[in-house]
Amino acid sequence: MSVSLFSRKAINTLAKKCAKNETEERAIWYGYVANLTAYNLQYRENIPIDYETEDVFDECEDRIGSLLYNIYTNDGNCFLEDRWVAVLKDIADRERTIESQSETIQALDDIFRIYS
Repeated sequence: MSVSLFSRKAINTLAKKCAKNETEERAIWYGYVANLTAYNLQYRENIPIDYETEDVFDECEDRIGSLLYNIYTNDGNCFLEDRWVAVLKDIADRERTIESQSETIQALDDIFRIYS
C-alpha cells in the first residue's frame, strides 16, 4: 500500500464535480489535508498545504474512493475524523450509484441499437 498525493487542482475538481453542499465540500477539503498529512508522514516529506484555489478545473483522474484510500498511511493511520470519513463515503456511494446507472443506460442503448 502506498500513499498517492492529490494536487490542490485535483481536489478543486473533485469538489466541483462531486460535492452537493458545503458540508461535502468541507469533507473533501479535509480529505485533502488528511492526504497531505498521510503522505508527509509516510515518506518523511514536508509538502505544505496549498491554500490557493485555482480557477482552471481540468478533468479529474482520481475519484472520491481514491481520496478515501489515500488518507491512510501504510500502517493504517488515518488523519481524518470519522464523521468526515463518513461524509466522503456517502459521496463515494452516491458516485458509484450514478456510475452504475450510467453504465446500465449505456448497455441498454447498445442493446436497443443492435435490435433496431
